[in-house]
Amino acid sequence: RLARCICADGETFDEHDAMTASAVVKLAQARRIADAFSRATPSMIEPPQVVVVGGQGEFLAREALAHVGWAGKITSLAEEFGPSASRVGPAFALAQ
Repeated sequence: RLARCICADGETFDEHDAMTASAVVKLAQARRIADAFSRATPSMIEPPQVVVVGGQGEFLAREALAHVGWAGKITSLAEEFGPSASRVGPAFALAQ
């Protein structure tokens, strides 16, 4: 899939290339999330005490929090309510 995104094939883009590209993309996404978190939190009345993570990007949220040096509590929707509820967090919250 990654090879096709850059108009390549298995001969010009091997598994090592795919692993390298996916690691770079993951890092870039985590940094963007970390930057957004860092921009948003100073405008809050009080700093957050807990960050709730969930969905398919939970691993990215955790990495982003590590980038900003988050020392507070992290609550996982998947761990608290199961992976199905985590994937549809806003709908699950509304239903509750």
